[in-house]
Amino acid sequence: MKRLFLAIGILLLAGCTPEPSFHGRPFSQWRQDLKSKEVSDRWRAVDVMFEFGPAAKHAIPELIDCLHDKEFRVRIIAAQVLGNLGSEAKEAVPDLVQLLKDENPKVRSAAAEALDRVEPAGRESGKH
Repeated sequence: MKRLFLAIGILLLAGCTPEPSFHGRPFSQWRQDLKSKEVSDRWRAVDVMFEFGPAAKHAIPELIDCLHDKEFRVRIIAAQVLGNLGSEAKEAVPDLVQLLKDENPKVRSAAAEALDRVEPAGRESGKH
């Protein structure tokens, strides 16, 4: 019986990894800021997603929303973060393709680079 409780305890502890944080704020707060009404909050939050590396995959829906932000810098950084996630961000492909028509050349460039990293075979085969 002691072994059973020990095994359950170990399994529970293994599933209790602390939430990643940056500058004392947990990932979940930065993720919320991606939806802020304040452009400065959104810009800072999308930029911080770089710091979370692969953990940023948990914010893919919000990052996709950022691809449609009024502020071009938010769109650029969101595309770059999604590109860094590689194939984990495949669901962003339609939105990244749409960004290839953005009025801002820097946004178009960031979208093209992200597409190359998310779905490299798609660019080579002419899908995009």
